[in-house]
Amino acid sequence: MEQILKHIDDHLDASVQRLFSLLRIPSISAQPAHAQDCRQAATWARDTLAEMGFAARLSETAGLPGVIATHHGAGPDAPHVLFYGHYDVQPADPLNLWESDPFDPQLVDGPRGKRIVGRGAVDDKGQVVSFFEACRAHLAVNGKLPVRLTVLLEGEEECGSPSLAELLTKEKEALAADFVLVADTNMWNFETPAITTSLRGLAGTARVAKGARGGGISSFRSDTGSSTAPIVGDCCGTTGRTSTAVLHGIEGFFRAAHPLTKIAAEPSTPKKIRALSRIRDVWAWAEDSVIFNGDCTALRIKPRAAVRFETSFLCPPRS
Repeated sequence: MEQILKHIDDHLDASVQRLFSLLRIPSISAQPAHAQDCRQAATWARDTLAEMGFAARLSETAGLPGVIATHHGAGPDAPHVLFYGHYDVQPADPLNLWESDPFDPQLVDGPRGKRIVGRGAVDDKGQVVSFFEACRAHLAVNGKLPVRLTVLLEGEEECGSPSLAELLTKEKEALAADFVLVADTNMWNFETPAITTSLRGLAGTARVAKGARGGGISSFRSDTGSSTAPIVGDCCGTTGRTSTAVLHGIEGFFRAAHPLTKIAAEPSTPKKIRALSRIRDVWAWAEDSVIFNGDCTALRIKPRAAVRFETSFLCPPRS
């Protein structure tokens, strides 16, 4: 292993440049205008794996193609590992918040040392290319991988994976494996990698609550309040179980909603709401539609206003 790690260190600059070449492709799956860019990213992955000695190909679907690649040089008795990743990225909007072109990756000095800035660098192109480069080092030093390996990349993860079921069904035999390695999870913290095992899937909820028709400020009806308040509580950190929360005010949201960091700057904002300003990509409701209670475990809605709550969280493994 020391020789493999040394090979990675000795060839780090070339590895970074290969990552940059993928990061420059604006493979935004949610925007049809970038469909050709997505295909270019898939082709990049296929060709990169083929150059490394994999049998690599595109697998067409009704949507964007998947990438299937195999390297079974470890022999028939070696464990068979299926690697999953995705080559698409989220839109880069709002562009005015970027300090550089999101598709012109930069290596910059950060508070914890050097870091790469570019759309997809941490979701999921950085992880995918890191795995590719680890395989490259194994092959360069040992001439083979320690396991039989199949690589599966999809191109629609960031828009709900509408073609993944078709791809899995079509490639069922090729994808049969002993283990699945998913390179699209989190680190424990900025300095500590994490290995997450036995995930049971992703669960999500969506609720719409409406204010009463009368005048003045109205509280939740009992059935709405009892079902929705726990969701709000989770979003505000009272239980710590919800890992991602996106809160949208439906009526007038795109006209009136503000980033949570702006709302958090107001002295009257409850402390637990201010604490949420540290979480990226969380939005507050339109200020003219919703009032938070001070303890952030429930809220009241103005008359005729409608609020949609959306939460998503990873289900922990069975103990």
